[in-house]
Amino acid sequence: MYSELYLRLEPIGLERVAASIRAAGHEVRLLDLQIFSHDDYRAELAAFRPQAVGFSMNYLANAPEIIDLAKETKRLLPGCFFMIGGHSGSFIADELLEHGNGAIDCVVRGEGEVIAPRVLEAIGDPKLSTLPGVVTLSGRGPSPTLLEDLDTFLPARDLTRKRHKYFIGVLDPWHRYGIPRIMAAALGAVSLCGAELATRGEARPVRRRRPPLVWLLRKYHPGSVLLLAVVMGIGLVVPTTFLPTFIKELNLEHTGTFFLKRHCHPAVALAPAALHRF
Repeated sequence: MYSELYLRLEPIGLERVAASIRAAGHEVRLLDLQIFSHDDYRAELAAFRPQAVGFSMNYLANAPEIIDLAKETKRLLPGCFFMIGGHSGSFIADELLEHGNGAIDCVVRGEGEVIAPRVLEAIGDPKLSTLPGVVTLSGRGPSPTLLEDLDTFLPARDLTRKRHKYFIGVLDPWHRYGIPRIMAAALGAVSLCGAELATRGEARPVRRRRPPLVWLLRKYHPGSVLLLAVVMGIGLVVPTTFLPTFIKELNLEHTGTFFLKRHCHPAVALAPAALHRF
């Protein structure tokens, strides 16, 4: 990558688009250039020889890199269709096409799960520029359409490689200091304001994904967490149920408070460690 990222985040959006394309009957491979190099990308092109390549541009700083890779892709595979998506790519679609000098066939705005399979079906067809959210050198289609159900295409996580490289967990030692958190919050606020200004007049309905509890249990198998919850429950219920009677019979004072603190505190202290391992 031309620009270095502090955190490597899982490309969930790209994984969802890959799932929709695979569901349409296409063979899909996914290469994350946060982790892999340009040499790996060239080797993938030579081995797979795809008919279409799509880039998700989530950072404006990656625009020069993607434009250069588009030109190199066309040089190595002249007949390959090249498209760009991602929220940052949606903001500068015309500029990307202009600087691509013909190497970029289209820029996709909006949700890729909906339009990406339709773009692949329309390769070589003049109707490509009339599809919702698609921008080409010959024109642009109507406003993008939304995915009705966010559960339609779950992320194709089986396509991403070297998943241990992604950031999952706590920033150490940076999480101990307040300044990085304040800076991250400030950058997030600025990005949110910029996105709001860039999309003025394009109101979108608020949609939330609520996965069912049974699906979560089957997907992530939180056996250790459930076991810990049962142990903590027993540790709390048993003393509070039997301790008052025991104290009353022996005429003991202050034993109840000492017993609860002595035996419940270690169980609570284990909870963060267990959740971190999970």
